[in-house]
Amino acid sequence: MARKALVIDDDRNILTTLLIHLESLGFETCSASTGAEGIRLFMEEKPQVVFLDLKLPDQDGLSVLEALAAAEIKSYIVVITAYATIDTAVRAIKMGAFDYLPKPFTPVQVSHMVDMIDKICAMEAEIASLKGIVREGGLITRNHQMHKIVAMARQVADSNASVFLSGESGTGKGLLARLIHDLSPRAVNPFVTVNCAMLQENLLESDLFGHVKGAFTGALRDKIGKLELAAAGTVFLDEVSEMSTTIQAKFLHFLQYREFERLGDPKTIQVDVRMIAATNRDLEEQVAAGLFRKDLYFRLNVVEIHVPSLRERPDDIELLASHFLKHFARLNRKPAMSLDVEALQLLQAYSWPGNVRELVNVIERGTILARYPYIITPIDLPAHIANYLPRQSADADMKTLAEMEKNHINQVLSQSSSIDEAAKVLGIDPATLWRKRKRLQLD
Repeated sequence: MARKALVIDDDRNILTTLLIHLESLGFETCSASTGAEGIRLFMEEKPQVVFLDLKLPDQDGLSVLEALAAAEIKSYIVVITAYATIDTAVRAIKMGAFDYLPKPFTPVQVSHMVDMIDKICAMEAEIASLKGIVREGGLITRNHQMHKIVAMARQVADSNASVFLSGESGTGKGLLARLIHDLSPRAVNPFVTVNCAMLQENLLESDLFGHVKGAFTGALRDKIGKLELAAAGTVFLDEVSEMSTTIQAKFLHFLQYREFERLGDPKTIQVDVRMIAATNRDLEEQVAAGLFRKDLYFRLNVVEIHVPSLRERPDDIELLASHFLKHFARLNRKPAMSLDVEALQLLQAYSWPGNVRELVNVIERGTILARYPYIITPIDLPAHIANYLPRQSADADMKTLAEMEKNHINQVLSQSSSIDEAAKVLGIDPATLWRKRKRLQLD
């Protein structure tokens, strides 16, 4: 796969010269003459290398650099300027630039810059390999079990088989679904998410299949459903266990014949989509209880991938925390930050009922409320983590996981002003917390 390079410069001569030379070095190129167009292309094309002029007609190049550096896209940004001063260069590099080129520059200088980038890329890949770190799509892991899951995702992506993702809330099932789509031949077509827990039955049916004007009270205009919008792409059914039995029957018909009707319209629509479904519930139990159709379960579960909880992969906690620290430090215009030893130990000892989603919340909070520059300490962590005690001593009676979960959720609820606030602290959605609260019989 050819590497991509983006050039953002309003000087036509420099733009043409750079594009020709980069193409001779094996890059696919794109260009922009304004900062706004450059940012748009950067988000769309995700280039590995960017050459950015610091003097643009619509905005200051440093503000463009700030926008590019804040994006979650791995890229090497080289600033080019006729106003090269040490101060400008240092400021640009502090903001995330890889290096800078003063105008006028030669093709040899550009080749040398690309060679430096190639060497650093090779070194980073080697270090990541030695550490056992996998970065694929939005997934970052060094856990052996997760390595197998990523490998399985790559393998299943080439097929049209329906994939069923199981695992607790907040483990990254949505990221894995997106990864499977991005690695598949359908990647150029839409990836559409349907959250089956967020909508009432009639609204979910309309969301999936669409409706025509007048199909029901409030249907003021025609609506195209998510299945039709995802034509030739992928539909991700999140929280599929919350789908009512009525919609399950209609959806089973769609999976069997790849056709459906919009609400209020007898015309049959055929569409080719790939299905990925996910839930944090045990669907086999749902089937046994008569809450989920067995035939639909088998249709959705051609290939099952179970995503482990964060407490099952503690070797990922430090890696993920460091990644999120960098992200939120950039997002909140803070200096580079790290965790002190004691704070990291607390994070590694905690049980993470909300999994990665809860970890994201904790790190974002810590980044904003940190008492000291550059470092997060235990006093910057939420009280339920800073004071977390998984067991009193080696001789103490071991609590069951259910008891630990119940005590932890009860503690968070008691310290929160609402269900929504408690759900955010736990890193789960309010509907999931309501179900857990009911199951655990918590007031």
